[in-house]
Amino acid sequence: MKNGFKIISFSRDIRPGVYFLHSSFSKAENYFRGRNIVSLVLPGVSDGPGNIVVSRLSGAKEIKISNGCIYLDGRPHKLSDKSYDPAVNFLLKIEGEKFDESRRNLLKYAPPLSMAFIFDGRREAFFSAPFLKNMLSAMKNGINLLKKGKISRGAAALSGLGHGLTPSGDDFLAGLILGLKISGRNKKAERVFTGCKTENLISIKGLKSSRKGFCTAKFKSFLFALKLGKPHLKKFKDAVEFGSTSGSDFMAGFLFSSCLY
Repeated sequence: MKNGFKIISFSRDIRPGVYFLHSSFSKAENYFRGRNIVSLVLPGVSDGPGNIVVSRLSGAKEIKISNGCIYLDGRPHKLSDKSYDPAVNFLLKIEGEKFDESRRNLLKYAPPLSMAFIFDGRREAFFSAPFLKNMLSAMKNGINLLKKGKISRGAAALSGLGHGLTPSGDDFLAGLILGLKISGRNKKAERVFTGCKTENLISIKGLKSSRKGFCTAKFKSFLFALKLGKPHLKKFKDAVEFGSTSGSDFMAGFLFSSCLY
């Protein structure tokens, strides 16, 4: 264990148990137990469902969470006094002009291969290589099914679609579920969730979190700005800047939820 390891904060939804290393990156370590994921993340990544913010990554092959402690290489580290509640405890109607700014921001700042193309067909030109054209066609098929009210089929068509640590289709569906959930459309949110067929454990973590109405601290801050009708460019950027396209795909799904009333 590295010296100076400290737990800064943790999400309240984390369950006790023994978790094994799933994947490791420069700013995060992901540990799994069955189909559940707990992530050790560095400051700046954001508090969020299943996240434990730490001063340094551990390098451990497994962790144990029990009795208010995390055990790394057999050594206990007390969970900090600072905890994060991932639940969004208010309803937000997702429609109307208040979302126009968010859509404009998405089109301006989203990476080329994100699912922001659903709000501006001109972005489809970025999908120029043959395999990208095929992926785009499959994505558009899933979107069209959702628009036609064939929600389970649309979700199944988008599940696992795309590349990266979490496929674009999975991130989009997680954002869609959250948008439906926090605007009171629970039955539609459940239909999207049950239609998802992904086997990606990190995607499953995101989908389950959205189903509960959970999100990261940065996304919750963005939601508060929306609710209050305040300018939110900085909060928007904070909310979407993670992964290669994950943040913008999640945002695209969230904003697309306004199309399913």
